[in-house]
Amino acid sequence: MDPNEIFEYINESIKWLVIAGGSYLGALFCTQLIFQTTLFRRKIHSQTELEEIVGIEAKKLGLDTTSINARFDVEGYVKKDGKKHELCIRLGVSGTDATVRHELYHIFKKDTDYDLTILRYFLLAEPRATLYGCFGIKL
Repeated sequence: MDPNEIFEYINESIKWLVIAGGSYLGALFCTQLIFQTTLFRRKIHSQTELEEIVGIEAKKLGLDTTSINARFDVEGYVKKDGKKHELCIRLGVSGTDATVRHELYHIFKKDTDYDLTILRYFLLAEPRATLYGCFGIKL
């Protein structure tokens, strides 16, 4: 095999890897955008509503609601702070019950207990939380 031929194979492989990776991330993003922020989801308008939804959804997963502190923030995320979890939801388009389910599933699967690598986050934690948040599928 001559070096030019090897280089062409490497180029073609990289091209398909980028296309596949971009398609995967695009599908993940679009799924979240369409199914977590559409008109089909219950919007959260107040702190009381947020706490009510967190209570209902946490019980479905068997989580202790006293260890979850839910509030509104500029960004949506969940993180572990000692023995408690801080669940932050954005007001507006992404402030829905599906987003709460998505973040609670990260707690349920203990994604907040350790630092996730980028690959583990995008290939395991985020897809399974998206599936649960959007469709209720537990993996």
